[in-house]
Amino acid sequence: EHTLYALYPWMHTLYPMYQRYLDRMDINPAERLWLKEQFDVARRDEPDDDIADAADAADAVGEENSHSRP
Repeated sequence: EHTLYALYPWMHTLYPMYQRYLDRMDINPAERLWLKEQFDVARRDEPDDDIADAADAADAVGEENSHSRP
């Protein structure tokens, strides 16, 4: 708890810069988490090769989006 209080001013200062970075790189953490959970549910419900291939493709697209933006 004391560590959190000590780090709060830095976190409060750096968070807007982190948000701008996410916006600039077109990264949406909530969307990525939701997609990952949906693919995990689909994998559990139907162990089909097509679903696994689609999930791998979506992971690859997510990685490309986070690294390929100018």
